[in-house]
Amino acid sequence: MTEKTEQHTENSLSLSDHIKALLQIRSHHIIFYLVCAVLFFWCINSLYFNNYAIIPLTILPPENFKSMVAQIVALKILIIVFIALYKSMSQRLPIILVGSLCMVFLGQFFGFYNASYAFQKINISTVSLLFGMSIISIIIAETKFFDFLAGKLITNFGKNHFALVCVLSLSAYFFSLFINNITTMLLMIPLTLTLTDRLKLNNVPFLVAEIIASNLGGSSTMTGDFPNILISTKLQVPYMLFIEYLMPICLINLGVMLIYFYYKVDLGSKKTELNLDLNLNKGIGEIAERGIENSWALILSIVLLLSLIILFIVSPFDPGLITLIASFILFCFCGIKKEQLIKKIKYADIVFFTLLFVLIGGVEASGLLKTILSGISYLAFGNVFLKCLLLMWFACLFTMFFSSGLSTIMFLPMFMSLNIGSTEHFAIWALSLGVCAGSTGALDLATTGPITRTFSEKFYERKNDEVRETLEQQGKLLNFINYSKIGIPLMYFHLIVSTIYVIILFLVK
Repeated sequence: MTEKTEQHTENSLSLSDHIKALLQIRSHHIIFYLVCAVLFFWCINSLYFNNYAIIPLTILPPENFKSMVAQIVALKILIIVFIALYKSMSQRLPIILVGSLCMVFLGQFFGFYNASYAFQKINISTVSLLFGMSIISIIIAETKFFDFLAGKLITNFGKNHFALVCVLSLSAYFFSLFINNITTMLLMIPLTLTLTDRLKLNNVPFLVAEIIASNLGGSSTMTGDFPNILISTKLQVPYMLFIEYLMPICLINLGVMLIYFYYKVDLGSKKTELNLDLNLNKGIGEIAERGIENSWALILSIVLLLSLIILFIVSPFDPGLITLIASFILFCFCGIKKEQLIKKIKYADIVFFTLLFVLIGGVEASGLLKTILSGISYLAFGNVFLKCLLLMWFACLFTMFFSSGLSTIMFLPMFMSLNIGSTEHFAIWALSLGVCAGSTGALDLATTGPITRTFSEKFYERKNDEVRETLEQQGKLLNFINYSKIGIPLMYFHLIVSTIYVIILFLVK
């Protein structure tokens, strides 16, 4: 009797677990399809229908006392949010949520901002493009194509440490041209950590090189990273112009980085014989045997990605909308289990950048950005070119402390105030290059820095405390200090080279 009761209880628990799992899967599906539908209709509405504020918003004149109060309120909220983000970037979503709500409520109270105006400040094309590219990146990652390609490259160049850095950096740069930086690093990090561990090498220089190369790759195209996605959708900059103006200088900066690594960074001995460690031979064999898991999904992904690039070049349609449609088609017909893909979609990034538009929209409505720009204009003696360079340098320093996405949203309205009359204006590229240089300087504020650091820490958790302590003392664990020893000098080099490039563009154009 007791056995039957226990069996009945186990069956009941098993059934309840199945029901919970089923409901969880269903809820993930509902959220995904709901987000896709909302973004699609929001894009259609913003593109083809006029948006009118439900509550009219009166823009306060700069000399008005109310405007001064509004700017002080907006500045206080901004400073509190920035300090909170700097101290705890891992909690960025609740921080930006509270900051955005405070901006809307206090803006409503003091008469410089309201909910309907905040809604209009959200650039839904940028959000849709970011969401669509993340889906495409996840599907390509599931095919294991990049693992296969990177493994083949590394097995051919693993004997020479500097050659290995070059291969890893070029791979990270190349992958980031087509998929976002985060996905690139998620593919590269485990491979790099395994190889450096078996080669008995310090992993820090290799990881730093990949982070910087990935940021440069993302900055070379319209879809590689968030700053360029925002610039392209806000200013309607064509896809090919990013290739024409940013890829050459990003490749030059990549070359500067590799030269710096060759002369200034200790990579261990220049060469390593692959037969030094049986485990290494085994690891290399495992890498070489990696294959593509879903050829159909890979082929469809490449076809749609190339089609998107062509549409970005020749089509007048909004890039966010067509990316959203293409990613949904790929999601439906790729042949990979939907649950497997949906679980890997990170909605937090989408929500974060949406709320960021709301926060900075309040700062802009208060007139604070105009006041800051007036101060920069005074420092530049009213010269538009000097003003552009100052904004570029400030954007670089700001990015070093507060992330590339936040910096771009903050500084883009200031650059737009320079009366950019052409999509080829040098100020557009100055903003992108300034943000890219700033991303090089700090680990936790770079686009891919926190992810790389987390993976590195988890990788070495399996080692005993004594070994980890020894590695940390030897500077062989990725942290802020070890990254900054390489990243900060390269940030200055990249900023100098980029400044010279912007000067040349100004003189030529």
